[in-house]
Amino acid sequence: MLVALHWLLTVLILAALAVGFFGLAAFAGSGARLPKSFAAYPTFQAHFWLAALLVVVIVLHVGAALYHQLVHMDGLLARMSFGRRGP
Repeated sequence: MLVALHWLLTVLILAALAVGFFGLAAFAGSGARLPKSFAAYPTFQAHFWLAALLVVVIVLHVGAALYHQLVHMDGLLARMSFGRRGP
């Protein structure tokens, strides 16, 4: 499950990046004025919802790490950090 959640984070980041890039590319170099609202564009809607979902997954991810550190006390944050890992 842990690997699947990390893949979900990676896919969401890349998807939000790609959709945002394609939305920007539609206006790049055209010389046309940008619209006052991008809400009518499907790429904007997709980018918004992907970013919102990404924020939720990041908050859950940080919460799970803190849960393991503070409740289970299994040293998860120490295992994720750089440097010495113990004696």
